[in-house]
Amino acid sequence: SHFNEIEKKISSAMSEGHWIILQDAHTVPEWLPNLAQLVNPSTSEQSLHSEFRLWITTRSISEFPTQILRRSVRYNMECPAGVRSGLVNLFRDLNETSLGGCRRPSQMKRILFGLNFFHALLWTRREYKGIGWASPMVPDNLDHFSMIEKIKHLLNQADERNEEVPWKSISTFCSEVFY
Repeated sequence: SHFNEIEKKISSAMSEGHWIILQDAHTVPEWLPNLAQLVNPSTSEQSLHSEFRLWITTRSISEFPTQILRRSVRYNMECPAGVRSGLVNLFRDLNETSLGGCRRPSQMKRILFGLNFFHALLWTRREYKGIGWASPMVPDNLDHFSMIEKIKHLLNQADERNEEVPWKSISTFCSEVFY
């Protein structure tokens, strides 16, 4: 099964000192007890390399094994309170590489403000959970910045071809593909 392959890779990393990241562990709560047993030094048959690191991203779920939590360094990222805080966080996290390389910086800045404003609104809207929405999922910052890179690519392609800004493509990408 898929979990057997993951467990083999974790075991190998434990003995060889590699780093592993498990993303969205909350999506497989039925497997988490196996993970807890695998990384528990008292039940594991193998030695634990001092350089081994296991990074786990998850939402807060009651099924998450407390054995793992007790032995972990935890980092909790909460959504900012309010649209203004969300905008400040998003613009703070933008760096020159996010804006650099765009051949249409004026249009990119306008698009960035609109996208950041909408993303901050979604964060603020999270407190209402799924009420009024088809899905309560709010994209995270990594998704958001990936979308910005794609838009920068679309703007650069338009510039190379001496075309107008592809507003329809950008709008479709943002509304239908991303959000």
